[in-house]
This record gives sequence, C-alpha cells and structure tokens, in this order.
Amino acid sequence: MLALRWIVAHRRLPLVLKTSVSSPCVTSLTHLRPCGSLQHRFLSSGRNSSAPTPKAKLATRLLVTVLFGGGVLAAWWYVHEEKKQMQRQQRVEQLRQLTLGRGNFSLLDHRGQRRTKHDFLALPQVQPLFITVDPERDDVAAVARYIKDFHPRLIGLTGTLEEVKEAGQDFRVYSSAGPKDEDGDYIVDHTVLIYLISPDGLLLDYYNRTKNEEQMVENIRNHIRTYCKKKS
Repeated sequence: MLALRWIVAHRRLPLVLKTSVSSPCVTSLTHLRPCGSLQHRFLSSGRNSSAPTPKAKLATRLLVTVLFGGGVLAAWWYVHEEKKQMQRQQRVEQLRQLTLGRGNFSLLDHRGQRRTKHDFLALPQVQPLFITVDPERDDVAAVARYIKDFHPRLIGLTGTLEEVKEAGQDFRVYSSAGPKDEDGDYIVDHTVLIYLISPDGLLLDYYNRTKNEEQMVENIRNHIRTYCKKKS
C-alpha cells in the first residue's frame, strides 16, 4: 500500500524602403559621365543595398521552417499528453469501482507495534508497506530482518494467520502453502503484486512482474501529478 503526498514567433519582417528616382539629365555633369549611365548606376546601387542577400533569404526560410516545425511539435506533444492523462484517469475510475483494498487491516509492524490502514492515509510522502503471506514463519523478528535488505522507510507487517488472511482477502491476494519436506520446510505459492493506494484509501493502480522499476516510478509520478492537480 502506498500513500500519495498531498503532494507558445515574432517574425520580424525586414523593413524595405522603396525609393523611386526620376531625374532629368544634368548638363553640367555630362562631361563627366553620361546621364543615363549615372542614373543606371544610382538605381542599381539602391537596389543592391535594399535587396536581401542569398544568405538572408536562406536564414529567413530556415527561421520559418523551424518556427512551423516547433509549433507542430508543440501541438502534437500537448495532444499526446492530454490523451495519456485521459487514459490514466479512465483507469483510475475503473479501479475505484472495485471493492479491493477498502477494508481496514490490523497488523503488527516490524517493531511490534499495532498498525491499521488508517495509520498510513494522507501521509506527506509515499509510504512503502510489505505484508507477509506466511505469518507462521514471518513473525515480527523475521520481518524485521527481511526488510533490512530494502529501503529504510519500508514498513513490514505481520500478524496472526487470521489477521493476515483477512488483509489478503481484502486485496484479493492468493497464497497457498505447499507440503512440508522432511526438514519441515515448505514453499508458499502466492500472488506477487504491488498496490498504489491514494491518500483517501482507494486503489489507484497496481503493478505486477510485467512492470520494471523505471515504468513503475514514472507511473507513480504521473499519479502524484494528477492527484495534486485535482487538489489544487
């Protein structure tokens, strides 16, 4: 059982000043350069100074392409994320309709303290729990030794056979002890599941062996974001 913490281009168009020149022939200058040649040179110079260079044209085209591509990518990402969030919400609503995990167990933790489900609701951080399916061998001391190999915040829970059975039935966990060998040892066949429980005590999601660590972490983070968005 886990508890969740109440945890957009300005394209600057080039400014072009178009100048129209109409000039009569200047007789005082004809001995220096023909008027037509002077006018042609002046107009040609004006056009060259105002017309965009090939590099400027290429840069403008690249800018437009990048801006257009970025807009398309942003729109795709937004639609994709909205679709994923909708799918997650639909899954949550389907799981909430199940009666799984709605009971209130009463078990002993690895320190020997009596704990119930309500002790782990609305906590400020994710709280990992482990519940044994073999209380005959997993007493308080055995559970305390076992959880040392995991995260220090992990809490191990055990209890009487009836208490553990009741908690397992509430979460629809299957377990069956096999026959004992000559040394009195036996194997327990059981369901391997991790349940994600919301701060209000309802089932949010579950994970089996088909989910790896990275997938589980990302899924839990998404549930935290969704939950916090709904509460804000």
